[in-house]
Parts: sequence; C-alpha cells; structure tokens
Amino acid sequence: MTKEVTVKQNTGLANEDWYRSLVEDCEAIKTELEYQARTLLIQVRWEMGKRIYEENEGMKREKLYGKKIIENLSKDIGMSSSHLFAMVKFYKDYPEKDFDKDVVPKLPEGKNTSWGKLSQGYYDKKEDAEEKEKTVYKIKDVLEVLKLFLMDEIGLSNEKEVDESVNEFLKLLIKKKGNK
Repeated sequence: MTKEVTVKQNTGLANEDWYRSLVEDCEAIKTELEYQARTLLIQVRWEMGKRIYEENEGMKREKLYGKKIIENLSKDIGMSSSHLFAMVKFYKDYPEKDFDKDVVPKLPEGKNTSWGKLSQGYYDKKEDAEEKEKTVYKIKDVLEVLKLFLMDEIGLSNEKEVDESVNEFLKLLIKKKGNK
C-alpha cells in the first residue's frame, strides 16, 4: 500500500512524480532516524543503569554508602540523581543481556516509546489504572452476587433492604481493613 504524498506548497512540483518520490523518501528517512535516535537514547540510559547497578553489586553497596554513590556520580557526570535512579530502575525492569535483541522488542508502544515516558513511569501508571478498573469491575460482580444471595437465600425482597445490607457489608469491610 503506497502512502499518498501531499505536497504542502503549491509550487507546481506537486504533479511531478520525481518530486513526490523525493518528499516520500525524505519523510521516511526522517521517521526512521528519529526512531533510531529515540532508541539510542533509551539504550544509553539502559547501559548506564546497567553499569551503575552492576558496579554497586545489585545496589548492595548502597546499603553501606546510602544514596551517596548516585549523588556523587550525579555531580561528577552532570546528571540529576533522580535521572540516574530512573536509569537503574529501567535496567532492573529490563535486566536482559542484549539491548537490541532482548530489550527493544519488549518496550511498550514499539517505535513510539520514549525515554521521557519510561523514566516518568508513564507505562506503570497506565497499567495501574487498567488494574484498578479491573478491580472495580470485580467488586461490582461480587456485589451483584451478594445482592442475588440476599434476595434468594435470605429472602430479602425489598430492593432498598438489599441495598442497605450491601452497604452495611461494605462498611464492615472498610472498617476491618482500616483496623489492620
């Protein structure tokens, strides 16, 4: 399937095949090299996270020196300590041996993955929101089963009574959870 190339300026070149081909090639080059640049930046962050993690024996030295290692490194190489911690976390999330073969295929959003999204926890937050939504649906299902139980097994027929019983049950759950 060939992408229709649109020439944005009316220069009389829009009808020239060679010019449309030039525009298409330049857009393809730009897209591919931007992807390569993003991937390379992510690889730099992964390699640095790996190096820091391995040098600190899986961050065991951090127990002796606290955050001083990363804080000092931060000053010495001119990067923020939060950025360095994000690199270590990124490596720990993807501890594979080979970046190109093992890590790149696992990156979320494929070619649209960016270091900004990875380092800010964008993908984790997205997954957390999806998990919360699933939990809400599970709770709703449980409440529906509880309502049916109250109506069929206990003999409550008044919908208001059933809703009150469900609400009392929820309050009890919340109270128990708060006391733990």
